[in-house]
Amino acid sequence: MVKTEEKIVLKSEERKVFGHKNKRLRKEGRLPGNIFGRDFKSKAVVVNLREFEKVYKKAGRTNVVYLKLGSKDLPVLISNIQYDPVHMRIIHVDFRKVDLKRKVTAEVNIKIVGESPAVKDKGAEVLIQANTLEVEALPDKMPSEIEVDISHIQEPGVEIKVKDLPESKDYQIVEDPEKAVVVIASHTAEEVETPESEAETVEQEQPQEQPDKKESTDNSEKAESKDS
Repeated sequence: MVKTEEKIVLKSEERKVFGHKNKRLRKEGRLPGNIFGRDFKSKAVVVNLREFEKVYKKAGRTNVVYLKLGSKDLPVLISNIQYDPVHMRIIHVDFRKVDLKRKVTAEVNIKIVGESPAVKDKGAEVLIQANTLEVEALPDKMPSEIEVDISHIQEPGVEIKVKDLPESKDYQIVEDPEKAVVVIASHTAEEVETPESEAETVEQEQPQEQPDKKESTDNSEKAESKDS
């Protein structure tokens, strides 16, 4: 998803029904939700489901959406979406009210870009260690995704960590710098190591010689006699 400069607007209305009564709203094609945020009193709202789906496809969770409520345009991020576990339909949404002048944190998706010679020519495999990274930024500067370029990796066995990712003036990745994001692993190494590991496991699992039952009984009797 590409960061958009377009102002994304979604109409909403104050919601006055709750609990099981929300089923009626859903049957009418409307989606119940809540707005919450710092220094903002939580408010129950309802939006058109189809309009929300269009907005979500465009904005994701990192683009600012202006939620029109009465005469106000509230800047929000789509924070949490609940789905019907049977039909996987959206049944509820939370909007996070943000201050455009105050930084926020959000989980941003990882996107692998480029083609590694180690993968193309030497049969290595790309192992993704983190699907998202926590990022801090002003709401309108939050990236839609973090690109991880692997085109410069020539040999298998290379690990890309958070500290290896390019820095940006617009946002900061607030994760452990040593956290692994992507590993370019060698198939050969895995094939060689597996039999050895299995052999070690088999050797460790060999049953140990059990002491003679009579000897154990004699020792127990001696210990009981000594304790008494």
